Amino acid sequence: MTRPTAPTAAHRENAASPRPADTVQLVELAFDLLRVDLPVAGTRHSRKIWNHVDGSAISAEQLERLSRNGIRVGVGAAKSWPAIRTILTACDAELRQEQLFGQRNLPLVLELGAIEESESIFAFSADRRLQGRTFSAGKKLMQIDYAIRSELGGTFDLQIRFEVSRDLGTLTWERSGGVLRQVPEVDRHVFEELTTAVALNPGAFLVVGPSEEADREYLVGSRFLLVRREGRTHETLYFITPSAYQRQGASSAAR
Repeated sequence: MTRPTAPTAAHRENAASPRPADTVQLVELAFDLLRVDLPVAGTRHSRKIWNHVDGSAISAEQLERLSRNGIRVGVGAAKSWPAIRTILTACDAELRQEQLFGQRNLPLVLELGAIEESESIFAFSADRRLQGRTFSAGKKLMQIDYAIRSELGGTFDLQIRFEVSRDLGTLTWERSGGVLRQVPEVDRHVFEELTTAVALNPGAFLVVGPSEEADREYLVGSRFLLVRREGRTHETLYFITPSAYQRQGASSAAR
């Protein structure tokens, strides 16, 4: 098993070099992503991890709604990594670690799984009614919209949403920035009431994983965050750490 490492700050390009007069520094975001698959064999190892994660950054009402739908979201501090690392090492977790870079005006998109045969996915609404549909194909996505607030010391504002998306194999016309262009036509189903906003201080990380209710097979949390293979069930948790870096761009005077 690969030894998990704490996410590192993104490389700051030309940090030690003087800034040329004809350039400006553009702030971009990078994301350290750690995906963890924890085997479920009588013990839910994720319970130990949540002991080191804070849920108070999210409203109690939204936490309850997520939990009811098999999802749990929280915020971890950098000081929590040693304890989390110990838990992951002890429970034979499968780890995948990578760094992703945000693209301006586009969300960070994580593919959590694929629908290869007919699959029903449901969610409890605010009034506790069960709603959903059956999908014949598509990708299970977690999309994260993001912004950085420099006036708050570099706080990261994140908004998480879950959806199923299927490329219909055709093109449609879309107007963006006053320009009409052809784009792939996509059938999207967003679980709107599960959309969750959270603010992270620099160095903190977002944790997304299954709640206790994920044992109910048809719920979003089960379909998106439990993996069943070779007769075994694994819980999947995502640790996402945003960090800011700078790149140079031409100033208006240089154009």
